Amino acid sequence: MCGAIAQGSPALVLSEKGLFEEMPGARTLHHADAYSVAIATYKGSGKKFFVVLVEQLGIPTTETKFDKNGEPCVEKDLTMDALKDEIAANVGGHTLLVLPDRNNSLRASVTGSRS
Repeated sequence: MCGAIAQGSPALVLSEKGLFEEMPGARTLHHADAYSVAIATYKGSGKKFFVVLVEQLGIPTTETKFDKNGEPCVEKDLTMDALKDEIAANVGGHTLLVLPDRNNSLRASVTGSRS
C-alpha cells in the first residue's frame, strides 16, 4: 500500500472487520509530510462526514450568497452534493484520503447516485 501511494496510485485496502483498526491513522501520519491528508470515519451522517474531510483539506464549507444589488448578505452551508463537488475539484495527485469503513456503511450511505 505504501508503495502504491508513493507512486501516486490510488489504493483501496479491504480487510475483515477489526483487522486493521490502527492502520488508517498510522498511514496518515506516515504520509503527512508528502501529501495533503484527510481522514474521516463515517458515523451516520453523510454531510458531517464530508464536512470533516473538506475542513482538513482547507476547503470552505460555506458559500457567500449575494443580494439583488450584488452585495454579500449571508454565508450558507454547502449541501452534501456541493461538498462532494468541492472535494472532487480540489483534490489531486498530492491528496491522500483515508476513509476507514469499519461497518461497511460508507459505500451505501455517501457514494450513492445523486437524484
